[in-house]
Amino acid sequence: MHTITFLKQYKKYRDKIYTYFLYRVNFDTPVAEDLTSDVFLKAFDARDSFKEGSAFQSWIYAIAHNTLVSHYRKQGRFVSLEQIENVPDQQNLESLTDIQLETERLFILLERMPDNQRHLILLRHVDELSFKEISGLLGKSEGAIRTALSRAIGNLKALATQSTNI
Repeated sequence: MHTITFLKQYKKYRDKIYTYFLYRVNFDTPVAEDLTSDVFLKAFDARDSFKEGSAFQSWIYAIAHNTLVSHYRKQGRFVSLEQIENVPDQQNLESLTDIQLETERLFILLERMPDNQRHLILLRHVDELSFKEISGLLGKSEGAIRTALSRAIGNLKALATQSTNI
């Protein structure tokens, strides 16, 4: 892959890869930024191994996934909650708190799910990948992805119904 082509792909996918990490490192922005940089450095170093005609998105997400796995192996899972700062008024604070609580509840429920189901939900609904893109990334048919995602969402709904103490 030529350097200019790589730079175009970098501009197209850097925010998507950053978001991919942000949701998976509990919104720790410095970690998400570092991991994003690592992915594109690895991809740039390996750009000659990229097969022309292949989907760049599948390739870059595979690198991102492997980078995340390596990160967790090295660091272990650590959750840090960020503080809300400089909130202008009480109404905004209450609104932000409600949103934060719902988001935290969703992530607690997602953490209770099997890794493969959580991964599918995040790929589809956070990373906004199409079924075709997820299929290419995971090496499964689109039908299998649709079925697995449907089951994952059903499992998430069941967990939400069962757990009212979150």
